[in-house]
Amino acid sequence: MADLPAQNKMSKNLHWNNALTCAHCTLNGTWLLGATRFLGYRKPVVYGIKWPSILQVSEPKTALCGDACTKLTPQARANAEGLGQCIADGKGPPGMKEGDVGNKGISMFKKMLPYICPSNFWVIPFGHALLLGILQDFLEMMLPALTGSMADYCIKKEARNVMIARAAMIHSTIDFGRPYSDVVQKRGYWVMEELLHFTETWSVIIFQPYKKGSAIVPILHDKDTVEMWQSSRVIVHHFMRSFAEHASDAACDKVALHLRRYSSGVEKVFGPSQCNYNLHHVVCRALDQQQARGLTAEELEFWVENCIQLCKSTIKHRCSREPERLLVNSLLVRHALAVVKRDHGYRDGQPYVGTFDQYIPEYRNAPLAVSVTDDGDDVTHTQLLGLGQDPAPEDWPVLLPSVQ
Repeated sequence: MADLPAQNKMSKNLHWNNALTCAHCTLNGTWLLGATRFLGYRKPVVYGIKWPSILQVSEPKTALCGDACTKLTPQARANAEGLGQCIADGKGPPGMKEGDVGNKGISMFKKMLPYICPSNFWVIPFGHALLLGILQDFLEMMLPALTGSMADYCIKKEARNVMIARAAMIHSTIDFGRPYSDVVQKRGYWVMEELLHFTETWSVIIFQPYKKGSAIVPILHDKDTVEMWQSSRVIVHHFMRSFAEHASDAACDKVALHLRRYSSGVEKVFGPSQCNYNLHHVVCRALDQQQARGLTAEELEFWVENCIQLCKSTIKHRCSREPERLLVNSLLVRHALAVVKRDHGYRDGQPYVGTFDQYIPEYRNAPLAVSVTDDGDDVTHTQLLGLGQDPAPEDWPVLLPSVQ
């Protein structure tokens, strides 16, 4: 389980911004607008031209992203990885260089575990690809900075003010998780959980049409973006919530339809700028992964993010040239103290292992030994509150040597 940059590094696949990065199909990316874009959602594109010497493709054909005819077989991927390893070892065909076959060789996992299927070993990180990728991109396109050059589909200023006002009225119980923060002003600070909650719950309230005089004005006023948002909610619910019915053929057919509707809407409304690898990865691979491994909601990366938060909280505010050793030492000490408390927590019925405050409660309860009121006359130099006072001119000869 890893995000795309980490997966590509460990699997020896090409960087996610490379035209040959997808190891699941033969649709290549195209360099457009300063980055690699993956098209083929609304109009068919050429497929089958990746690694022609391996796949023995006679002539290029066209298909949409996700079509069965574009998918790589496990044997074709294994052949490509083998050729990539030969090139990396300097034994490849003349003229071929590293990366020409979509990878840099065979990963260490495949070498140590030769029985694994790489396509099913590396899973889609839906929290990153779907929430932080696809959904966050949609919200950014709908809520850009207010300028005179906004696209027609963008949410207008009046509607944003309504959304901000509604956010002030939303309150959730503590067991719901993170409280709602305004999508218009605070979404830059959102994490995966907040994007998930907004898509499933808060958007139903925030995106409701509002009344202006006798008219009902929609927040999302463009028909295509309304359909895209509706499809995104179906996609998120299917892949990020675990229900037995999501494994049925009817549910898979339904989400496949919404994947096609959303991705074609992106290409039609937003254009190539939003046709990135996150979108391609989900459309190309998500349903195949579910068919091979079961419900995707059973293997999300939230537990990895929790571990990362633990690491951050352990080493933050602490300077170290070797933070990994600091982290391991802290975790070992924490574990050792937990074992001591478990095995020796009580002696003769009384707590034996406790905190500093439990051992010496009088420390917190003791009165202050000095005065901390600022009365303007700090004769004993013990007053800790207030703005302080400028020293008198005759005191400078004494103070300066002490601070130099």
